[in-house]
Amino acid sequence: MTNFFKTYWRTLSILLLILYASITRSTPSIGITLLLPHFDKIVHFGMYSVLSFTACFDRRNQTDNHAHLVLSVIILSSLYGIIMELLQEYFFPPRTGSIYDCLSNCIGCLAGCALFLIYNHLKSKRS
Repeated sequence: MTNFFKTYWRTLSILLLILYASITRSTPSIGITLLLPHFDKIVHFGMYSVLSFTACFDRRNQTDNHAHLVLSVIILSSLYGIIMELLQEYFFPPRTGSIYDCLSNCIGCLAGCALFLIYNHLKSKRS
């Protein structure tokens, strides 16, 4: 069990941060929403791309099959994003779930995994 936490502490930390951000009351609107009307979608995209990249990074030494690794991370992190939106909608008022937030989460997951594959490719070229 200790080895699990040593291996996945980064991913677990990000999961907890996303959970906290998802279930706490909405933060007050700051002026950035006037400049970027859908800024929250960018935040969702960013959070889930970081989550996916980190999950791939933490598991990079566990398998040589990167296709399987990336596919499992995309599925699990996207599912986590969908669950967070459902929790917001049904259990944590005044938070509301959004299909567009789910979409931003899933696209972020894809982007994070793509970044990991690029990172891994560049790293292997240096070796």
